[in-house]
Amino acid sequence: VYAQDLGFIAIGAPDGLEGFNVVIGGGMGRTDQAPHTYPRLASLIGFVPVERVVACSDAVMAVQRDYGDRKDRLHARFKYTIDDKGLDWIKAEIEKSMGAAFEEARPFEFTTNGDSFGWNTTLDGRRHRTVFVQSGRLTPRLLDAFRDVARVHRGTFRLTPNQNLVIAGVEEGEKEGIESLLHAHGLSEEGISTLRKNAIACVALPTCGLAMAESERYLPELLTKIEEIVARHGLGDEAITIRTSGCPNGCSRPYIAEIALTGRAPGKYNLYLGGGFHGERLNRMIRENVAEPAILEVLDDAIGRYAREREPGERFGDFCIRAGIVREVTEGRFFND
Repeated sequence: VYAQDLGFIAIGAPDGLEGFNVVIGGGMGRTDQAPHTYPRLASLIGFVPVERVVACSDAVMAVQRDYGDRKDRLHARFKYTIDDKGLDWIKAEIEKSMGAAFEEARPFEFTTNGDSFGWNTTLDGRRHRTVFVQSGRLTPRLLDAFRDVARVHRGTFRLTPNQNLVIAGVEEGEKEGIESLLHAHGLSEEGISTLRKNAIACVALPTCGLAMAESERYLPELLTKIEEIVARHGLGDEAITIRTSGCPNGCSRPYIAEIALTGRAPGKYNLYLGGGFHGERLNRMIRENVAEPAILEVLDDAIGRYAREREPGERFGDFCIRAGIVREVTEGRFFND
């Protein structure tokens, strides 16, 4: 949610939904040769009740329409408007357009940034089956499986922001049959590392015209090598967020990952470390335009130190900051410093 121009964080109530905390000004896109471009995390500006969500959205778009940069396409995103004008000024303009003030943001905490695989039951009593889809690529085997499920499933299919698929709204009587179909096609999350489940890649080559390096097709191979490093240092099934992107535009949200690669040329990447596990902190580049051997060397050293020196419960990205492996990026405008 911190990577979006406009995000809503749901706040529950005993009898349902109270409303949403509102965050604005996120965005991952940047250009390597344009230092005035940078990723930015969205800023929390307050809370709105459910009935004011549409008005809030309209107001945010109106402010960007009126004050966004129309001369420099690289500087046109809402995040730059906010940094140029100031967050307080932007918030006041949104309130003016909305015709109401934001309420104080409600306390909240994210406990995960990934998907909950397997069967889950929502508050309305409906069941949902989340299926792992590596790199978001629907292979022929997956398509065959979901075709067979669709023949008996009376609910819907949903895509997640983490590139997986949810068989949603499953009736109790359908559950066993759907699970049997998935197993018949060999679909199970058993044996898939948490590292792999938390990884995301953009499509990159050969289908994206902006890609300068492999991403989706390279990620599974890279993950296998990182899994070997993690196992060699005795970390077990460690949860670390890993993102790869074929270019700096950031479609896989690489700049909020604990480990990230963005493509520079065939087989060459910028390597970033130190993002927040829950997407709450930007990472920082540690190596520029390097090939896989240099990438794995840096990761072997950093993961080895993490295994030996981490504090109880400390995430890898947090350790990279505390141990001085990379400096913390406190604001997006300091990303390229």
